[in-house]
Amino acid sequence: MLCLDAINSDPKALVVSAFLAILVGAAGWVGKLAVEGFLWSYRRRSREIEIMAALLAEIGSNVDAYKVFARPETARRLAEQVRSIPNYKIYIPLYKDLFVFDQVRSEITVLPEGVIDAIVGFYSEGGALDALSLSVQESRFEAFPADRRAHYVEYLRQQAAIVVGKAESAMTELRRQSLRTQNGRARLTVASSVSAIAVVFAGSIALNWAWTACSSGGQTGGMIGGIVTAYRMTMNL
Repeated sequence: MLCLDAINSDPKALVVSAFLAILVGAAGWVGKLAVEGFLWSYRRRSREIEIMAALLAEIGSNVDAYKVFARPETARRLAEQVRSIPNYKIYIPLYKDLFVFDQVRSEITVLPEGVIDAIVGFYSEGGALDALSLSVQESRFEAFPADRRAHYVEYLRQQAAIVVGKAESAMTELRRQSLRTQNGRARLTVASSVSAIAVVFAGSIALNWAWTACSSGGQTGGMIGGIVTAYRMTMNL
């Protein structure tokens, strides 16, 4: 009550304390927004890391099958069987269940543009190759001459090599960006922790000073008490 009585007895102290209270209240709201911004940025970066880790695992597992067929000896052996065995039916098990990509497709825009291009490039080329591999199992393909089917097998091998290149490019980009995002999240955490400690320390000093001034009475004490009281009222709006 001593602080409020001092303010009410001096109009100048009342005006100054109200003005300072507004500034302190505004600073409090800015601090609140800063905390919310940090949490949003932290969650976003954490989600980016999760998406990239999942895609990296899926691409890495799928590319193994493409690597097998992309080898020249694999295509050569398959072409020899096409030429030597009448009515030889080609079976290339390249189709994959792209569970991760289907799940995160709607969230992929949170990733950097370069990463998105690499990921989409792999899945697009991989889907085209899967469609080609299914076409060679159709009945109309069996009616083609053996040499033509053998050339088609070589073409599939070349496409598989392209897909492998796309996969390796995507995995390299994912690893690089994932490490960069993790480092950025760590720096953000450190900076936010240091800022929080600084704010708490400065607030403790300010509260101690305000309490001391308020206890001493007078215009200064009244002004400080008014600031504290008005600040509390502002933060409760």
